[in-house]
Amino acid sequence: MGGRQPDSALNQTAHVLTAEEAAGYDAPFPSERHFAGVRQFPHLVSLDTTDPLAATLRRAWAGLAAFDKPVLTAFAEHEDITRIYEQVFQTRVPGAQGRNHMTIPDAGHFLQEQQPDLLVEAILDLG
Repeated sequence: MGGRQPDSALNQTAHVLTAEEAAGYDAPFPSERHFAGVRQFPHLVSLDTTDPLAATLRRAWAGLAAFDKPVLTAFAEHEDITRIYEQVFQTRVPGAQGRNHMTIPDAGHFLQEQQPDLLVEAILDLG
């Protein structure tokens, strides 16, 4: 047990995964060759309107713009990757408007590992 050293630039907190947590993340990838698909994920991010995936993202935003079920944004305090979308979701998604959105303290991109209890509490309070 104990913990491993942070091995990701996305981990901007002092949280270190336990051996069990790391095993959970590694489980779908039993060998190096199994990482090929997940390593392509960053290349799927559309950077401008000429990107082939831009049309797909426009359709997704059209669906979100009509989504009126409850939506809560709970971004991590030290999130550097996705937090740029916090205000976008809060203003463009009808179900997010008028809610008490929150920032989860002492957490980064791996919020679910770094502050699981606070995240669960936020989700349960939404209901």
